[in-house]
Amino acid sequence: YEIERILDHERQDSDTYCLKVTWFGFESIEGSWQPLDDLYRADRVIVVRYVDSLQNDADGSSIAYHEMKAILNLIP
Repeated sequence: YEIERILDHERQDSDTYCLKVTWFGFESIEGSWQPLDDLYRADRVIVVRYVDSLQNDADGSSIAYHEMKAILNLIP
């Protein structure tokens, strides 16, 4: 599967995030929640682009930005 777009994120617990993604070739209704680390291994560029977009959000997503950046730094 190829990631088309990341739509949203949610925190599962203290060190786990999931991202809501849509997939190329599939309807948007077939989007799914996937673990951050799995998606990062599949497509680092799109995940980093999404996480970086949270850095200056006014809705409190900057906290998620810092937490997700820390998680990404731990993934080989």
